[in-house]
Amino acid sequence: MENITRRQKEILLYINDFIEQNQYAPSIYDIANAFSINTKTAQEFVERLVIKGYLTKEKKIARTIQLTEKAVDELTQRSIPILGATAAGKPIEVVEDIKGQIVIDKKRFSDGEFFALVVRGDSMKEAGILDGDFVIVKRTELPRDGDIVVALIDEEVTLKRLFYDYQNHQIILHPENNQLKDTYINPDSFKCAGIVVGVQRYFD
Repeated sequence: MENITRRQKEILLYINDFIEQNQYAPSIYDIANAFSINTKTAQEFVERLVIKGYLTKEKKIARTIQLTEKAVDELTQRSIPILGATAAGKPIEVVEDIKGQIVIDKKRFSDGEFFALVVRGDSMKEAGILDGDFVIVKRTELPRDGDIVVALIDEEVTLKRLFYDYQNHQIILHPENNQLKDTYINPDSFKCAGIVVGVQRYFD
């Protein structure tokens, strides 16, 4: 199956925005004018998007362009890599190896670089993060106080809520499970791979 080109995606986005704003579809002339191209080229773009399954259009009837479900998915979703697992319990060894892809919402997760990890363990269950969940992680090395972080400690990775203990010059990794205790670490032995910004759960 052919992939959508950058220009085709720009036109698809224009058509989507036009319909949302005006409650009717743009004409070929509207598309040509918006992109400073002639109507023949605009028509060819539309026909190619129809062939690829992103648009439908009634022949010889003006303003009948409609987006397909495939087009809506293209404009509202993005794929991010699954980079293995993270421990919501005892730390596990770091293995950054792409295990697949997961689809997330583009509008919600638009700014930054993201990846996903599979959760192993129940130390974050009181934050609604359960064993087997996928956490969506935004890459950053500068977490804020109270963020849920993917923490790298001596080549092991764990998922905990982070607090800064400025008085004692240490970092507190807090499990969201009242049966478990906080971990206190020296900032020099700590590295943040990212902060958790979302959770996805799938049912068998």
